[in-house]
Amino acid sequence: MNGIKERIDSIEKKTDAIENRIGNLEKNMLSYYLLKIAGRYELFEQRLVKVEDKQKHIDAK
Repeated sequence: MNGIKERIDSIEKKTDAIENRIGNLEKNMLSYYLLKIAGRYELFEQRLVKVEDKQKHIDAK
């Protein structure tokens, strides 16, 4: 009976470790996508500024 309890405890520890790894992966993926979105937004802002500058140049003529 003790062997079964030890086996169950071992499986529970492994399960907890796997759940922690999954949680860490989810956090890393979220961070990655947030950084990717932020980068795309920054590029969008840069392009918008270029377009606005071109429009000002056109309007000035």
